This record gives sequence, C-alpha cells and structure tokens, in this order.
Amino acid sequence: MNAYPCRPADTDRLLSTHLFSGCSPRELEVIRRFTSHRTLKSQEVLFWQNDACHAFYYLIDGCIKLCRRNQQVERVVNFVEGEQIFAESAVFAGEGYPFTAVALEDSELIAIQAYPFVRFAQSHPTLPARLISHMSRCLHRQYREREHLVMQSAEQKVAAYLLNRCNGSNAAEVVCRLPKRRIDLANLLSMTPETLSRTLKRFKDTSWIQEQGCTIKVMEPSRLRALLN
Repeated sequence: MNAYPCRPADTDRLLSTHLFSGCSPRELEVIRRFTSHRTLKSQEVLFWQNDACHAFYYLIDGCIKLCRRNQQVERVVNFVEGEQIFAESAVFAGEGYPFTAVALEDSELIAIQAYPFVRFAQSHPTLPARLISHMSRCLHRQYREREHLVMQSAEQKVAAYLLNRCNGSNAAEVVCRLPKRRIDLANLLSMTPETLSRTLKRFKDTSWIQEQGCTIKVMEPSRLRALLN
C-alpha cells in the first residue's frame, strides 16, 4: 500500500459526503492534516479483522471486499464501491476492525485518521449529529439486507442486489458492477456459485438484464422489482 499527502481534490470529495458536508474552508484545512491518499493493488489487504482501528476510509475508485473469518470459514459482509465511506463504526467501538478489508481491484482511497477525527468532531458540534445520522442509515440498510438474505428466494436475492446497486433512471443508465469473483458474490448472498450463475442466466434469457464482463445493465428494472413484491 502506498500513502501520499491528501490532495485538495481529495478533501473536496469528502465535502460531497453527508458526513463532511457543511464544513467551512478553514475546517477543510484542519481535516487535510489528518487525511492521506492511499493506493492498493488488487488482492492487497488494507486491514485485518481485529486490528486496532487507526483510520476509516473513503473509497475514491475501485472495489473493496469486507469479510469475516470464523474457524477458517470466510463470510463476505459487503462490497464497497467508489464514493463510499467504510469502517467508520470501528472508530468508536473500541474493539478493532470487525472485518478484513481486501482490494478486489486496484483501488484509490482517502484515509481519515481515527483519533484526530474524534478530537475534531468534539470541537465541531454539528459533525457528531451528521455522524449519527450517517451510521443510522447504514445500520438500517444492513438490517434490510440481512432480512432479505434470510427471507428471500435466490431470484429475489439477486434482484434486490442488482436494484440496490443500480444508478440512473433510464434503461441505458441502470448499471451495476459485479465482483470479478462470482464466488464472493454468492457468499454474500448465501447461495452457491452454481445457483447464482443459473439465476443470472435466467434473467439474461428473459432479457431483463444484459451482462458484459463485470457490468450488468438492467433492461427491465420493473420486472426485478415485481419479484420483490
């Protein structure tokens, strides 16, 4: 992993997040002192499960797999894609990182040092409120995703995953990136790789989706939504 001083463009990216929105130019200068720009190669580990939490991260570009290991069994927790903050809950838990983070492709990140951030938050009353709001939304999203994994069929799980990660409103713009290793996605969705492949093929055969490498274009989002009703 390579680390560099945080660039002005990097702190501008942080301003676009709910957590740091509203910070003044003067506050930005303070934030820049405890942030750094980092790059990871594919399959490089950012941190290990139970490591002490020294920083949380904003992913500029790439894909990060979050996973837990228990008795030699790996369980995928989530995939972090561009323009997302992650590992922020570990800053306050005091128990280290709850998962391992590994790059699935070459990735760029902004590291926000934990202890300076906490001191900064203590002196900026609006920031803790935004942090609580941010973490609450993340928690509710995780509850919904866990419920889906328990209650839904294979088709419903895949449909929900695609719709949750789509962007845009037009068929030509509704796009979702899949991890290169389908076994990781199957692990996240609690199904076998064979079941995942069959489900994606079924969606392709009905022309609901088009697949090009790691990119899925959702042609009939209404059909996928209908599966979830």
